[in-house]
Amino acid sequence: MGRRAVAPANRGWEMNARVLIVGAGPVGLFVGTELAKYGIAADIIEKNNGGNSYSKALSVSAASLKAFHGLGLQEEFAGRGKPIQEIAVHFNGKRCARIDKRKLGGLYDYYLSVPQPETESLIRLALERANGKVDYGHELTQLEQDANGVSVAIRDAASGQLVNRHYEMVIGCDGAQSSVRQLLKMPFEGYDYDVHFIMGDVYFDGAVESEMTSYHVYDEGFLIFLPMDNGLTRLVVSKPGPLPANRPAPDQEELQFFLDKYYPRPLRIKQVIWSSSARFFNRLAASNHVGRVFLAGDAFHLFSPIGGQGMNTGIQDAANLGWKIAFYLKGAAKPELLQSYRRERYVAVGKAADLTGANTELILRRGGAEHMRWRYTPAMSNRAFYRRRLSHDFSGLLADHNIESSSLVGRHVPYCARSDGLLGLQSTYDIPKLGRNVLFCNDGVADAARARLERYLHVVATGGLADDDHAWRAALHLDRHDACLVRPDGYVGFCGSLDELEQYLDRLYH
Repeated sequence: MGRRAVAPANRGWEMNARVLIVGAGPVGLFVGTELAKYGIAADIIEKNNGGNSYSKALSVSAASLKAFHGLGLQEEFAGRGKPIQEIAVHFNGKRCARIDKRKLGGLYDYYLSVPQPETESLIRLALERANGKVDYGHELTQLEQDANGVSVAIRDAASGQLVNRHYEMVIGCDGAQSSVRQLLKMPFEGYDYDVHFIMGDVYFDGAVESEMTSYHVYDEGFLIFLPMDNGLTRLVVSKPGPLPANRPAPDQEELQFFLDKYYPRPLRIKQVIWSSSARFFNRLAASNHVGRVFLAGDAFHLFSPIGGQGMNTGIQDAANLGWKIAFYLKGAAKPELLQSYRRERYVAVGKAADLTGANTELILRRGGAEHMRWRYTPAMSNRAFYRRRLSHDFSGLLADHNIESSSLVGRHVPYCARSDGLLGLQSTYDIPKLGRNVLFCNDGVADAARARLERYLHVVATGGLADDDHAWRAALHLDRHDACLVRPDGYVGFCGSLDELEQYLDRLYH
């Protein structure tokens, strides 16, 4: 490959690292933390020395909060950001919908409004607790793989020197312009919408207390009003045409113009503390898994920002992938488990893309006024959708890999609390903390299950449920199956009989 030079003497690479993670945004940090939980050493590199000023995610969905709960970060996230339980949709100046996140039920009946840098800092805290770290200012420049692993070249931006390394796996979490994806020569198919958006985090002149996010949709454009913590508000505005090459950041005057135009109450912007602009995307990599190289997050998929699904879908990629690589590298899993990443995440990402695409078409006024009114105005014709589905749409809890609607398999495990701490679990959301699949079964078959699955004790923890455990039995569909297995990512992996369970485990695990 014609590489040169070695790392500086004080570089301090993790000599036992088996995985390289490229990109230290929320997705890369999550994967690194997950691997560290299983004792898998990873090098994490990030080409930027600090953050950039471009678009940054704000909304942490219920599904992401569940994933962070699995990392043991629930208390840290509980003390940050602003929980939002209501979203209002206005159409041509009149409110047509009120989306109540309380209808989600469970532990996280809200989304958390918290800037992405703070989200990253909290995940980095978990990484550091596990003795992990990030090497900033290091860029992947070359990548080749064979049956034995992946050889890479990494440039140190400060010195210009290259270091050559060899890993068993490489994970590209390096964003829309992913070096990993480009070095794989992986097609990134899709399109950009013929609009772009500008945004700013602002303080208003005088206190503005709002507990509700609001969309203000007009025939000629829209504004999204996103309350944040400590009196901040993010404003997001659509503008026609492609994003200018210089990516202009709006100033106070421009943001005030659109605020006056679209927001129903007079507000004066006192200060803009951050602003940016970005494209509306809809792109998907041709594959997320080639040999020993994986793609996750924006390197794998790009969505319209409507509904804030980009980062949150990437977090689910990371939750799906991290434990599978760990199990495989520790010799507990067969290649079929790794290969399931591609299929499962394409199903889930497809659901998220369809949702954001449909809502983007609506908010850009491409579906007609009647379509807008049907989706967002409660009426007899859409009552079931409005009451039960709309509040779940952007929670992330529906963007799963379930393909059979009557089954729990592929879905997020339902939230269910427990007072006696079965297997040390206070709720079903604690399952990822165990680092193993957890099998729940009816009390009448628990002994038989333990005997038949003894050879899988390194990957499965078994807990019997008594007949009076009505809430858990109903939540896990044990009123119709012998057993339900919940995976280390908090998704249901199996529901059925003990014979079928053995076949399932034989296919994926050693």
